[in-house]
Amino acid sequence: MEDTGIGMDADTVEHVFEPFRQASEGLNREYEGTGLGLAVTKQVIEKMNGDIEVDTEEDAGTCVRLRLPRAASEADAGSSPVDEQ
Repeated sequence: MEDTGIGMDADTVEHVFEPFRQASEGLNREYEGTGLGLAVTKQVIEKMNGDIEVDTEEDAGTCVRLRLPRAASEADAGSSPVDEQ
């Protein structure tokens, strides 16, 4: 996924997958949310043996890449349905 939004600075990217972390913190923060979205997403993807990475440039946007393994199909496993009679 890619956007052309505000991007993130290097310090923010370093902590982007930590729970409850946001670009602006404190009582007067600029952005909404709990800061859990990417932390939870990373945990789910890793449980599926995948990975996630973020490339960003401040004032230029962010690209998030997800990689998940392809599920093995019956054809991949070399098996075929058996008609038992």
